Amino acid sequence: YLSKADLLLDLQRPQAALACLEHALMSYPDQPEFHCRAAHILRAEGDLPAALAHAQQWISLVAPGSSPAYQARLTAAEIARGLLDPEQARKLLTEGGLDTALPGLPEGENQLHLSYFCLAGELALELDEEIAAAHHLTQATQLDPQGVGSPTPHIRTRALLARVTNRRGDHLSAVALLDEILERGIFPAHENRPPDAAQGGSPALDALSLLALAETAIQLGAWNAGVFLSRKATEALPLEPLPYIQHASALVLLAEVQRLSDDLEVVKHA
Repeated sequence: YLSKADLLLDLQRPQAALACLEHALMSYPDQPEFHCRAAHILRAEGDLPAALAHAQQWISLVAPGSSPAYQARLTAAEIARGLLDPEQARKLLTEGGLDTALPGLPEGENQLHLSYFCLAGELALELDEEIAAAHHLTQATQLDPQGVGSPTPHIRTRALLARVTNRRGDHLSAVALLDEILERGIFPAHENRPPDAAQGGSPALDALSLLALAETAIQLGAWNAGVFLSRKATEALPLEPLPYIQHASALVLLAEVQRLSDDLEVVKHA
């Protein structure tokens, strides 16, 4: 069934792939792989409530504390966040007690856990829980195979570090961290210059890194970068509401700053 569903996806027939998986689930309702695949397809098709239902079924069918449990909870939490429900997202992410990193993880699983702790930290900030966010940042930093001092650090870890630093009241250091990401070959542009205007453009980022970095830019007042990154996030997640809300927020804030600047110019020359 999975091979047939994958073939249908390759042929750009997601609805037929879903029908195949639904047929499979009628005979094998306790197969987590079917719920996993259905959740991902439904999310890509923009049906987030149905995707979340399958993700929750997936959680219920995997061993607690296992790597599949991390993946299932991470997926479910990302979908709930996409539905603009950070409280449910945090509950889905943490109710299984997945709060510590497993030692000696293979590279692939290390990245899975790193994404888990980054999302946990981002959700904590959305819920104004700075202490929890700092705790998850520490966990993510310990798992980052490149380290925060690397020339190519994990972008979500660095973005989370900048936001936590800003919440602690050190705005200048937070801005310096953001500039470091934007200028270190990841986005060769200063915060006040749109990255797509920079020579050489910018490399592709995954959707969640775009969301994290865009939110960091918006929170720190890097309006042009925030507009650019949130627009890229809407392109990466065209059927989810969160990046559009983020993009609208960045546009409104940038417009307000520009209006105030214009007003100041008028007053100065009055």
